[in-house]
Amino acid sequence: MQKGGPARTMGVMSVRLSRRQFLPLAAAAVASCARRNDANVLNIYLWAEYLPDDVVRDFEKEHGCRVQVDTYNSNEEMMAKAATGNCGYDLVCPSQYAVSQMASQGLLAELDHAALPGRRNLDARFVGMRADPEGRWAIPYLGASTGIGYRKGAVEPPPQRWADLFDPAFLEKVRGKLSILDDAREASAIALLALGLSPNTTDPVEIAKAGDLLRRQKPSVACYDSEAFEDKLASGICSIVQGYAGDFVAVMQADAELDFFLPAEGSVFNMDCLCVLRESPRKVQAHQFLEYILRPAVAARISEGTGYPTANAAAAGLIPAALREHPCFRIPQGDQLIMLEDPGVAVKDLFTDAWESVKQS
Repeated sequence: MQKGGPARTMGVMSVRLSRRQFLPLAAAAVASCARRNDANVLNIYLWAEYLPDDVVRDFEKEHGCRVQVDTYNSNEEMMAKAATGNCGYDLVCPSQYAVSQMASQGLLAELDHAALPGRRNLDARFVGMRADPEGRWAIPYLGASTGIGYRKGAVEPPPQRWADLFDPAFLEKVRGKLSILDDAREASAIALLALGLSPNTTDPVEIAKAGDLLRRQKPSVACYDSEAFEDKLASGICSIVQGYAGDFVAVMQADAELDFFLPAEGSVFNMDCLCVLRESPRKVQAHQFLEYILRPAVAARISEGTGYPTANAAAAGLIPAALREHPCFRIPQGDQLIMLEDPGVAVKDLFTDAWESVKQS
């Protein structure tokens, strides 16, 4: 999964300035490396706009340390950096299927449950995830559903299913106005669902079929975008967008002509987690941060600041009703909830190769 775009808060849209707008690229890299070598700096590597600044500042004041936050755009990008064994980060934020991959590769430190009494606040559905059934490696953090955002009236009838995004007649209506996530698993997932197949398939033939369907869709695709898809919808560059639910909250508040839904075939739901890297020399501070974000009031502030539902069940009643009731905040239920699983290295490479073939075609 990938995320990005402007910073969001409920009812407010603020412009996020990239690091290069403050420092030249080389100077920023040197400064970042220096901070990661500082024993008093907790280094966190996670999705863009996934940790409100005020939450970071309050933790710093309470614990007398500094926090350095760097961001990435995909699980694969983060895992590649973590696999070097000297990335300098303490905490990372993999989606659930990446947790099991990283644990099997020996990249994660086992959590000290005695230092994390706040685990009792977590939703039981996510504490026992298949990726980490005993909670040895991960603290469930925020959940992200994948659905369809669209501009009302841009195409009639509006889409109802993932299959619509591959229907030739529908594609002709939205040619040059369609945005698909630039993510091998997410893009393949909607193609597989449109074919009536599981996004967690390990069958090479089915993965190839998904690639073929995405290739036929490509002439109508304006862009493959996982960073600013909601802004393209808001600006009118695109009128139909596959994207992560939480990123649509603010643009829908600003424009009543925008809408979002979870298709009938099901929605990929990623539970992003916080994990301590085995290489971290600051495991005490890392556990302090985890225990801090497990507080219901803090978890509620994080949800309100990001637009994404928290895994903290005790925080639910503290989240403003306007957000709790927003269509983008709903967690899929029953068969509609599809959590991606670790397919193993060989199958993961099949998904990656198929996706790269689509983009290069």
